[in-house]
Amino acid sequence: MTFSRLTLVTTIWVCVALSGQGMSRSNVPATVVLETGAWRAWPVIYQFTINNLTIGFVNDALSGADKIPPTDGASYITTVPRLKSPRSYILDTTVNWTELSTGRHYATDFEVDENAYSWFDGEGVPLYVTFGQHGAFTVRTLSKARVIGPVTDAIALDDLDIIAQGCAQRTATKAWTEERLKMQLQQVFAHDAAFVEKHRGDPLPAPQCPDPGR
Repeated sequence: MTFSRLTLVTTIWVCVALSGQGMSRSNVPATVVLETGAWRAWPVIYQFTINNLTIGFVNDALSGADKIPPTDGASYITTVPRLKSPRSYILDTTVNWTELSTGRHYATDFEVDENAYSWFDGEGVPLYVTFGQHGAFTVRTLSKARVIGPVTDAIALDDLDIIAQGCAQRTATKAWTEERLKMQLQQVFAHDAAFVEKHRGDPLPAPQCPDPGR
């Protein structure tokens, strides 16, 4: 076999191999780990959509924003379909939420590039989402040093990388009235209604986003 033919065959084999890897990845669902937190005096109800798949039911985040990583005890591990190549490594994420203190609705979009967090080795990128006042949000994950290095202490803020952060867009949906909020709490989250009422006056950090008004 001549050198030119050998080079051609090798090139074709490499192209086929890379194509096969892309197809293989597209056929394997992506694993996602979600944990959420909010301030006790500023709880929310929320829902995630990742790669066009709505994750579970509407849930609530009532506390945990002061913890590292932020979590109110709820943790979700799920799989989602991958986007078509060449975006099969992207987690296209939308979060919708309602503040139980104001009745206002917010939404934000962000993308997670799995290739940028290769140290999770396909086991799922954990997303720690903190909800703040007036649409504030922060999405974090574990840093490479924390995952591959020796673990000697509890997770600290320096062990987390920020994936997305900002002030979410308020949606056009009219803010819920106090009566509507109470009805939602009683009918959907009856077990948490007393907790929300108890902590309405708890201290809050300085807001990171402006008050949009009613």
